[in-house]
Amino acid sequence: MSTAITTAFMQAAGKKLLLLGFVLAWVLIGHIAQAAEPTENAKPNSSAEASVSALAVKMQHLDLFDTKRQRPVKITLWYPAASHCQQALICLADGAILHQAVLLSHGAMGAAQNYQWLGKQLAAQGFITVGVNHYGESWIYGAEHVNPAAVMQFWQRPLDLTFVLDVLEQNQLAGREIFSQPVQWQNTTAIGHSSGGASVLALAGAEWDLTQAAVYCKTAAAATDRSCAYLVKTKVEAMNTSTVVSASGEAHQLPTLPKQLSWQDNRVKRLVLLDPALGHVATTKSLTQLKIPVLVVGSVKNDFLPYARHAGFYASQIPGAKELPLDQGEGHFVYLDSCTHQYQALGVALCKDRAGVNRAAVQQQLLPLVFSMLQH
Repeated sequence: MSTAITTAFMQAAGKKLLLLGFVLAWVLIGHIAQAAEPTENAKPNSSAEASVSALAVKMQHLDLFDTKRQRPVKITLWYPAASHCQQALICLADGAILHQAVLLSHGAMGAAQNYQWLGKQLAAQGFITVGVNHYGESWIYGAEHVNPAAVMQFWQRPLDLTFVLDVLEQNQLAGREIFSQPVQWQNTTAIGHSSGGASVLALAGAEWDLTQAAVYCKTAAAATDRSCAYLVKTKVEAMNTSTVVSASGEAHQLPTLPKQLSWQDNRVKRLVLLDPALGHVATTKSLTQLKIPVLVVGSVKNDFLPYARHAGFYASQIPGAKELPLDQGEGHFVYLDSCTHQYQALGVALCKDRAGVNRAAVQQQLLPLVFSMLQH
């Protein structure tokens, strides 16, 4: 075996081991998080205290199944809870906000439960918040159901989100009402982190050209872009693929997008993007045609996704987008719940922030901006 082939083999094997460690880390984190799911009184954010007092918050999981795609969809809900109803699966407090709701999409290989700092605070102010766990990526389904190739099947994510809105709008599950009071899902704010940011953008009309990945990931600008690792290490067996040749002449097998190039869902009225991914494959034309209010938050000194090609790119192309660049050393995972374990994603610590960065303080800084977007 030649030296070049041996080196390539070792690099590929190393990347697979890194990915396996990443997946197992998320599964372990999930077991820890699921051990404590209390109903509690979440402390209200100071900017909203004057209008709505803190409500009792409950986190609850529901298992859905999309028969059309033969795909399970688990959701995690945070909501202001009451206990005086018996017929519905979810008993909403009298102070629950019913004229709008919140939909949440997690980052690659994560889960909705990684954003309790956000779900609990939204629910404490009355907002019903639904986190969607994407099958194949999320550890919440168990390690045996995690498939790294699912990251490249991006189009399944917005389909998950629309399916969940369909079910919740019908307000029926297994012959019972889901919510004790009707909720206006036609007025939904969609929030997404990393791949979740791109997922909710698709609901607003953003479109993607995956062939751009092979070209971009060979440029100097992509040298620190960890998302390009997925292009190398994921195998696309059981997917329709096409061969794309980059400028350097290297061939890549990329999944072929379904004929449905738009996943727009008009029930989504506003977006909050937290360090969104896939900026390198988003089409400029589709971004410039977005019509709804968008808040883009991104980490400038990014340790995972270069700001200029992802969050900064989205903010510059979406008309009227509000941009909040975090430039005090915040990394890509500052948007996850505070944690103490030592696991990493592709060499980047999930819990350890740079010196001088207080994750909880950063998240408290973001909450008023999220609440402000909900007023649009």
